[in-house]
Amino acid sequence: MALIPPGEVFGISALTLEPVHQFQCDAFTDCVTAQIDPQQFVDAMLGVPLIDFQTVMSMVASRSREIMARYSTMLRLPIRDRLLTVFAELSSKLGTQHDQGTLLNIPLTHQGLADLTGATRPIITSQLRDLERDGAIIRERRRLILVPQKLSNEGSTTHNRRFSCHRHPLESARLRCPSAKIPWHGAPALS
Repeated sequence: MALIPPGEVFGISALTLEPVHQFQCDAFTDCVTAQIDPQQFVDAMLGVPLIDFQTVMSMVASRSREIMARYSTMLRLPIRDRLLTVFAELSSKLGTQHDQGTLLNIPLTHQGLADLTGATRPIITSQLRDLERDGAIIRERRRLILVPQKLSNEGSTTHNRRFSCHRHPLESARLRCPSAKIPWHGAPALS
């Protein structure tokens, strides 16, 4: 959530080429707003065609939208589910098929995973130890192999109750944040 003071322009994300916009605005006080035609706004501010602006905005803003979507998704999750969501993101971007699952072909430190999840290093160490004991991850030097069939049994009971069925936590992360586009090697595709 962001609070916007009088006179501030908002809604720039509506100028992107994305077919669905993830943000909404709610007024907490009486206010007056104005809507400006996108082409007129871009022309008045920049003097360029709207499609050119949209193309550049999509390239520049996609990472920011990804970070904001990730933050809003992770904010309410238990630490185990945050860690599984990070694994899904890493798998989609850096994972390669391995005979035992998905290899994250990068050296991962406990502190690095803690930073990505918003947790402490000791908590991540404990979570990794539990996941390894359950066979959901396999450590290979400083790299991890994610075992999807074992990870599909992971996730908190609160998390599972929220969706009233036992969905894969990474699948549920995609449902909460469809823009995250998190494919999971070996998990069933969502329709």
